[in-house]
Amino acid sequence: MKKLYRFSLGYGYGALFGIFSEEEEVVEAAIGKSLSFGEVLGKHSDVHTVLSDVHLKLLSEDQKLIAQFDELGLATGYNPLNYLEEEEDCEEE
Repeated sequence: MKKLYRFSLGYGYGALFGIFSEEEEVVEAAIGKSLSFGEVLGKHSDVHTVLSDVHLKLLSEDQKLIAQFDELGLATGYNPLNYLEEEEDCEEE
């Protein structure tokens, strides 16, 4: 089931925010994984974190509202799922 989330990640020198919709299973699978945003808060900021429940707030489970949200393209800011670090393969090609 798709849900509507708010993402927030604060630092003393800046913050990242976003509102997005995603399947609950996809979000749950991303909890505990590393995120890499690069230099989004200025040169040499190199923002990294591990996604946790603290970073996410559930805004709605109303499927009609979420469908309208998606249809109107209202997602804004940072979607942490777009910044998951690639897991390195142990096998060499």
